[in-house]
Amino acid sequence: MKTMKKLCRQFERLFPEYCAELDEMESYKGYYRICIIDLHNNLWSWHIFTSCRDFSEWMHGVVLD
Repeated sequence: MKTMKKLCRQFERLFPEYCAELDEMESYKGYYRICIIDLHNNLWSWHIFTSCRDFSEWMHGVVLD
């Protein structure tokens, strides 16, 4: 969980107009639930990742409009 939280902060540095929050209550090893929030439009979406590597690869390849 600690590494995933660090990756959420890294995501926020890469995309300052967005916020990434790990749902610690619903997440466990192999199932990480992350909410991505568009701060300008007040829109959010939930994403499920199987590992920190999975989230990191997604983060570095995602295009946010």
